[in-house]
Amino acid sequence: MRLPDRDWKKTLGWCVGLFIFGIIFGWVLFPSLLKKAIRSQTALKPNSRIRGMWSNIPFPLDFRVYLFNVTNPNEVMQGRKPKLQEVGPYFFQERKTKINMVDHDDVDMVSFNAVDTFHFDQSKSEGLTGDEIIMFPHIFLLAMAVSVARDKAPMLPMVKEAINIIFHEPKTVFFPVRVMDLLFDGIGIDCTSEEFAAKAVCTALETEPSIDKYNDTTYLFSIFGPKNATPTKTFTVYRGIKNIHDLGRVVMYDGEEEMDLYDDEHCNQYKGTEGTIFPPFMTKDQGVWAYTPDICRSMPATYERPSSYAGIKTSRFSLSFGDHKKDESLHCYCRDPPDGCPPYGIVDFSLCLNGAPMLGSMPHFYDTDPAVQQKVLGLHPDPEKHKIFLEFELFSGSPLAAAKRMQFNIQFMPIPEIEFMSRLDEYIHPLFWVEESVYLNKTFTNQVKYGLMLVKKINWLIRWVCVLIGLCGGGTAGYVLTKGNPTATTMVTPVDEDEKKGKTTANLQLPPAQNPGAGLSNFQKNITVSTIENQIERY
Repeated sequence: MRLPDRDWKKTLGWCVGLFIFGIIFGWVLFPSLLKKAIRSQTALKPNSRIRGMWSNIPFPLDFRVYLFNVTNPNEVMQGRKPKLQEVGPYFFQERKTKINMVDHDDVDMVSFNAVDTFHFDQSKSEGLTGDEIIMFPHIFLLAMAVSVARDKAPMLPMVKEAINIIFHEPKTVFFPVRVMDLLFDGIGIDCTSEEFAAKAVCTALETEPSIDKYNDTTYLFSIFGPKNATPTKTFTVYRGIKNIHDLGRVVMYDGEEEMDLYDDEHCNQYKGTEGTIFPPFMTKDQGVWAYTPDICRSMPATYERPSSYAGIKTSRFSLSFGDHKKDESLHCYCRDPPDGCPPYGIVDFSLCLNGAPMLGSMPHFYDTDPAVQQKVLGLHPDPEKHKIFLEFELFSGSPLAAAKRMQFNIQFMPIPEIEFMSRLDEYIHPLFWVEESVYLNKTFTNQVKYGLMLVKKINWLIRWVCVLIGLCGGGTAGYVLTKGNPTATTMVTPVDEDEKKGKTTANLQLPPAQNPGAGLSNFQKNITVSTIENQIERY
């Protein structure tokens, strides 16, 4: 039965409205409302939930340390390649907190000191206790000798004398050391001598960040001891209340708006956040930047590929140290560019560490110049174990999984003025590598999955249902109104009464070849013209 045109017009109107609603709500209004909600929830407002989590991260990070034991120290002292044995992991729980927070409302910033605290977890250290003894280069002795030989050669005689006094006439740069002493507890440096050379060196130790003063005559050197539970200098970052894209971005460190280490302003700038929070609505092309005061640099992770984590679509970012010799934008990090730039995949930290010949790389020299790898034995680069990566949900600015890996190395070189170091080969010697990682569990990934992803999926469903129903329904209604209703019955045209009877009678006549009465029931025989006329009239 035909629907009236007015009903089809109403249907068309509703469908067009539904289509427009789907477009406006799904692609304009909902994203705007969602972004507004994200801005409100992620900005570092005082007393907000995100501010509390940011200032005291509610879960520990995994911190693993791997050291390289030298199995042929005597051969190395004669210029041979070192044979290295990896020892680890030593597993620590790393707690990150922020203290002394001060808000600067007028400029939308907050200042604080960051504190990292490490707790050894023997149960996850694969049977290691920290009491293991390994053969290891004496970092302090070697750094002092190489840095002076490289940059202040006239001072070598005094340094040689100081080494003989402080380290009691050493014959090698290697020494057996208990692992936990090397990492946290400290290795003694004897400063009891009143000799000028020893006093000069020991006085300089007062400003060394890797040195703790044990008493008036003894200092303690360790890799992480001075950093453990010690506040950093003051960070000042944007809170993101006024401009969410600035969230967490470092504005000042130690009261300075930029560093004063490098020859180029580009390298002296603080780029990115302090590493524990990132702004939402980022794009793949921006990269993920973070400033690390330990290495005096801002490092970028660049987009690698689409990925997923815990059922959430993510973007995987990874980091490469690049080629400082060929990349002019990295020359300002070199001591004497381009010849003084390190090989591909190596980062020179000497300008950051008061001239100490320390260099960074990926663990096991992964993604590093093969010539560097060939100088040592026992390394096995593996991208799955040694690559730096970050699983990032760009819309919310949430890092769901990350592994920051860094190997610390020291420059070896022959120093003729110091007899026991005169036969050393020149190469980059791996010391240890660390992995700071986090893999969010369901408690936190569900907040992203159901608080954001589910809402976005519901919006996706609503907008496409509205658009498709509006499109199909509107198209059908429009077709009917313009082309006619396919279910409508043809109207009977009034005709003359006699003509109608004639036509009806004619239509009831059987073909001459058939017997008009054969096989007909009484009901069929009683059908008259008038009965048919009445049926037509009624219709």
